[in-house]
Amino acid sequence: MSLLGNFKKLVAGSALSQLLTLLSLPIISYLYGPSALGYLGSFMAIVSIIGMVSSMRLERELFRLSDKSEQSNIINVATVVAVTTAAFISLFFYIAISLKYIDISLAEVILLYLTAVSVSLAQVFSVYLSSRGNFVRVAKSSVLRSFVLVAGQISFFFLFEQKIALILSAVFSSTSALFYLLKGIDYRINFKQTKQFV
Repeated sequence: MSLLGNFKKLVAGSALSQLLTLLSLPIISYLYGPSALGYLGSFMAIVSIIGMVSSMRLERELFRLSDKSEQSNIINVATVVAVTTAAFISLFFYIAISLKYIDISLAEVILLYLTAVSVSLAQVFSVYLSSRGNFVRVAKSSVLRSFVLVAGQISFFFLFEQKIALILSAVFSSTSALFYLLKGIDYRINFKQTKQFV
């Protein structure tokens, strides 16, 4: 497959996921009030920042490496770093809650952590699959994430308080995309290998 063909697959998946989200906006804005949508925007902004920095971009090295053992080492380190960094940032939020600097619940911090970790790990495994030439799976995971997000936002509206419904839909969408990316990958974290790499 050519570089242009792979690029087309990624763009098509991204465009389809964006289109799905765009088409759902009238329904979502009808169901949810401005304060709940603003809260979701703030939540997702924090998740995006944590998700992008928590792996420290170690996965970018995967494009340079061709040896499967070296790639496995990078994935191990990136996974451990992503989970640990997101935990420390979430701990920071918990301390800020305890000191009454911010007004969110502990449950929201836990959901923030889960969403940030799944976003970060989805990024790591998207880069891994892209480095192996599996662009179709990466594109499909993007579409799946958008579909689960929209379906969750609509269905959870009837089950939960508005802010929690929106956050839960974000959690489910990011974790479903992560599990889809992991499906078919023979991957296990090897801490012994990770210590040798570091």
